[in-house]
Amino acid sequence: RNCDWSSDVCSSDLPHVLQAIIRAGRAAGVPVVVDPRPGQDYTAYRGATAVTPNRLETMLATGIEVRTIDDAFAAGRKLCDTLDLDHAYVTLDADGIVLVPARGTPQHLPTRRRQVYDITGAGDMVLAMIGVGLASGLDPVTVARLANVAGGLEVEKVGVVPITRDEMRDDLRA
Repeated sequence: RNCDWSSDVCSSDLPHVLQAIIRAGRAAGVPVVVDPRPGQDYTAYRGATAVTPNRLETMLATGIEVRTIDDAFAAGRKLCDTLDLDHAYVTLDADGIVLVPARGTPQHLPTRRRQVYDITGAGDMVLAMIGVGLASGLDPVTVARLANVAGGLEVEKVGVVPITRDEMRDDLRA
């Protein structure tokens, strides 16, 4: 049926569609990474490989206000436990990313300070880098480091623009 996903017309179908996508991805061995919609109920994302919420989204989903790195660790752990995730990437804007694996030690991966011109597209760039990295078989820590670089390069530009491999390479070398 024809749905307008931005309205309530098919909102009751959305969790079922998301669960079908997650199950299909898992069955095919394809990582399923979710940039969650702001809100409190993340149950539709149960079983995904990873989620990439920012501070506010993390707080809304877990009830834990993310003021410190330890807060992000606790909130990421709660997301992994309640949603049966492999890991959570809690994005912390200028403070980088916290990677919380379902099993193992959480890590804070700081980013370097940048001249911020426009944050538009930064979250999508981080999500894309995490997806590409995991699909390529990179380990989650390397993926988080690359996502920091990609998101950082995006905020140094105005608008939503592609980040090239050469830009990534140059930034990593610097």
